[in-house]
Amino acid sequence: MVNIDDLYTVYFLARKNKRRSEDAVVFEVDYERRIRNLHEAINECTYRADSNYTFIGMRPKPREVFACELEARIIQWYIIWRILPILENTLSDSTFNNRKGMGTDAAVKKVAEDIKRVTCNYTREAWVIQWDLAGCFPNANCDIACKQLQQLVIDNYTGEDKENLLWMIMISIHAYPQNHCYRKSPREMWGLIDGGKSLFEKPEGTGGAIGFLIWQVAMNLYFNDIDHWSVDDMGQDYTRFVDDSVMVVENKSGGLLLMPLFREKYAELGATMHPRKFYCQPASHGVHFIGNYIKNSRIYVHNRTIRQDYKTIRNLNAFHNKVKGLETFISSVNSIVGNLKHKNEYKNICKLVSEVSTEWRQYVGFDDSRICFVAKEGYKHHDIIKYKFNKIKAL
Repeated sequence: MVNIDDLYTVYFLARKNKRRSEDAVVFEVDYERRIRNLHEAINECTYRADSNYTFIGMRPKPREVFACELEARIIQWYIIWRILPILENTLSDSTFNNRKGMGTDAAVKKVAEDIKRVTCNYTREAWVIQWDLAGCFPNANCDIACKQLQQLVIDNYTGEDKENLLWMIMISIHAYPQNHCYRKSPREMWGLIDGGKSLFEKPEGTGGAIGFLIWQVAMNLYFNDIDHWSVDDMGQDYTRFVDDSVMVVENKSGGLLLMPLFREKYAELGATMHPRKFYCQPASHGVHFIGNYIKNSRIYVHNRTIRQDYKTIRNLNAFHNKVKGLETFISSVNSIVGNLKHKNEYKNICKLVSEVSTEWRQYVGFDDSRICFVAKEGYKHHDIIKYKFNKIKAL
């Protein structure tokens, strides 16, 4: 049985950074009653995840995103909360997405370190083999993903809520949000998506919902056996981030001989290598990987990201009320600079900083030692709060 106190714990985790969303506000109005009802529905196995919505995300290219409202999100958070410790012990160290302490920077760093090691500190040539999967999420097999997660629980989990956990995994993976959702983007925007990448085109039982927390985690486990086979059995310098994989090899022919074996293993999961996204070049030529460019001992940010950073700063410069938008400006620009300062991008940082308008510089300054923007005296966060408080008090 699921303990209601545990549901409260998970609720506060699930609403973090989502508290201003419409469904979170509605839920919070009487969250105690809603959690009691959810607790009862889970223990009686009567809950149905039918409150979903979908929209088209435009960056870096158009793609279909599904999201569930807070009740279903609490269930997915509960599953992850319970299985995360055993999942981390199961996953290969070669996969980096949706894992605490890892992420894109860690994945890029590992590829750079693999190149350095295999080339003996760039004193000899090595080869980089890179491939992508065609429609990784839309072509995922729901039965396989569900069985993998459930088997993980069966083999490793001993809590009193084990049976409930297995049931929650089943209804979350087999939610089929395309059958009961509403659209937040105009219907015609679905025409921007490449063919075969929408769940609305898939038969029941095929397709993972990008945006569902459970599917973000499930896709890590989905290819875990291939990750372990590549590293543990074949001894390769291999890195995966979602559907983008990189392998650094000393011998080009030997590395290419492994590709048919990879294709066979992907086929068992219903996945295929993308026919046009395959790269095999000397390591000295460099490699693009998840928004970064790795060449020799240096790591650069992709030019597309730099162009978007310039666009963001110019949009921020157009703010009319500088004081009102100050915190948004600082957090946005420091996010941009923070991504660059861990790469070999000092020149681009200087160019981006110079793009900041003179109007903003009345309120912010650039800290060269920390490489970030900070509010000037009189415009710091506590100063703004004090100003707002005094203004309300005067009314």
